[in-house]
Amino acid sequence: MGLAVIATLALGAGADDVEIQKRALRVGVWDSTEKTATPRPEVWLRGAGSWFPDIEYGSDARNFEGHEVGTTIEIFFYPLGRDEPEIKVEVPITEDLCPQGCVRDMVSLEIYDDRFEIWGGPVKSQTIPRVAR
Repeated sequence: MGLAVIATLALGAGADDVEIQKRALRVGVWDSTEKTATPRPEVWLRGAGSWFPDIEYGSDARNFEGHEVGTTIEIFFYPLGRDEPEIKVEVPITEDLCPQGCVRDMVSLEIYDDRFEIWGGPVKSQTIPRVAR
C-alpha cells in the first residue's frame, strides 16, 4: 500500500491537478466584392503565424488549434494585405467554444467594396469602412 502512494505522488496525480482544456478556433474569410479585384488577405495569430486564405472562389476557412480555455487571443486581419489597414480582434477562449473548431463559433472577416465586416459567435460584430486609396 505504501508503494502505491509513493507512485501516485511521483506522477503528480492528486486532487489539486487540473486538466488544461484547449479549443480550436475556426476563422473564415469571405470575398463579397463586386467592383474591385479579388483581395489578397492575410490573417495572423501570435504563435500560429500567417495564413493567406485562398478566396478566389468566394471564401476560405481553417482551424487554429491549441488555445487554452480562459485566455484571450488576438487575431490580426489584413483584408487587403500588410500595406493596408490592420484590424485587431480579441477572442475570449471559453469552455463554450467547440473543441474542434466548429462553424457555429467561427470568427469571420467579410470583405466588401466599401467596408469590412467582422462577425461570429465569440466576438462582437463590427463594420469598418474601406478607405479608397
